[in-house]
Amino acid sequence: MYQSIGRKKTPEMNFSRIRTQANTCMTVLAQTLDAVLGKSTPADKFVSSYFRNDKRLGSRDRRLISQVVFSVFRQFGFLRAAFHEHRSIRASGHTLSLYMLGASVLEGFTHEVCRCWLEHVSISENDFDALSEIEEPLERFKAFASLAGAEYVPEITDSVPEWALPELAAPFDGRFYEILQTRPPMWIRAQTKDISGLTASLAKQGLRAVPHARIANALSIADAHVNLYTIEAFRKGLFELQDISSQCIGLACMPSPGEIWWDACSGGGGKALQLASLMERKGVVTATDIREYKLLDLKKRAARAAFPNIRTAEWNGKEPDRGKRDLYNGVLVDAPCSSSGRWRRNPDARWIAQPEWLEELPATQKEILDHASKAVRHGGVLVYATCSMFRRENADVVNAFLETHPEFRLEPFPNPLTGELNHGMQQIMPWDADCDASFAARFRRI
Repeated sequence: MYQSIGRKKTPEMNFSRIRTQANTCMTVLAQTLDAVLGKSTPADKFVSSYFRNDKRLGSRDRRLISQVVFSVFRQFGFLRAAFHEHRSIRASGHTLSLYMLGASVLEGFTHEVCRCWLEHVSISENDFDALSEIEEPLERFKAFASLAGAEYVPEITDSVPEWALPELAAPFDGRFYEILQTRPPMWIRAQTKDISGLTASLAKQGLRAVPHARIANALSIADAHVNLYTIEAFRKGLFELQDISSQCIGLACMPSPGEIWWDACSGGGGKALQLASLMERKGVVTATDIREYKLLDLKKRAARAAFPNIRTAEWNGKEPDRGKRDLYNGVLVDAPCSSSGRWRRNPDARWIAQPEWLEELPATQKEILDHASKAVRHGGVLVYATCSMFRRENADVVNAFLETHPEFRLEPFPNPLTGELNHGMQQIMPWDADCDASFAARFRRI
């Protein structure tokens, strides 16, 4: 529920601090908009760098700044449509204030810093406070835009790039809009069978971890107010940070102990670790990537969790060596993609993404899938996966692969979230488990 910022007097010393916070929010937002829209730098990466470089900022300052900056990117479609600066990078103080106030109105965020931002726009505190009487966020924002001199009628489709709407795997309706405008909880994957012991350990850190109803070692943490990488349970390898939609990809592989698997596009290795865990540390998981630093990180993660069955090697996406053809019981191709499935967690990515990607990425995905498929032995499993919500990166790539590879067929597998059998392809959407989105297709070589 949106509340007014109130008219109560704030002690002069406290208000001086509030004004400093308000100005810092504006500075960080301006620089982050420049980094994201001008240089395609991820917002979380830029903001983290800013915090490292400015040691004066305390934890409350960082939390407030993060809330403000990411709320602007979540609501950026409405903000730029109302205030007409579209992809402007060097926004004025007036426009930045409208952005921050507008995002606050849409998200029901109230803080004394709003009073400072009101000084940059022609809106009185009384008029701004009166907006709290309007329950519906879009109607509230429409009234706010009118106060700012913008006659704008918000549509839910303004919250994503127009070119993306026909590409999505589901109609962009009210449910889609509402969940996309909220941040998902943090999900972890337990690497211990003692789930109750892990949750108790996390509770001592003030973290409430809730196991998923069907996937017991997938736990959600709604308000991760501490750095999970620093706590003892993580240092002992008892859990990894991995969204449940990503965990569903590993579960679609269904590896057995003693098998030989290849995680072809391993990245940081979250799914390689999951495969090794599902195989009960028996057999071999070979994790490859074109980026050496990612593999170095995986080696550290594997050592921390004491996985002896993970091997790493660089791979450039080309045809595997003759010695690796027909070798593996299973191959996972978690292909490079648009990452549209992470738009909830990284709202700035909506505005970095370009329509040309959906011409370029599917070609790359098809090529990698084609090359990696040659390493699957007869009777083996091939899994294609992305963290995308776009059909052209998912079902279209699968169908194109099947047209040129009669030696493979889709194999039905149970949806890990529900247990229901699918037809060989599974699109996880954010509302399925309050999570990111992901896609997986399971093939059998015949």
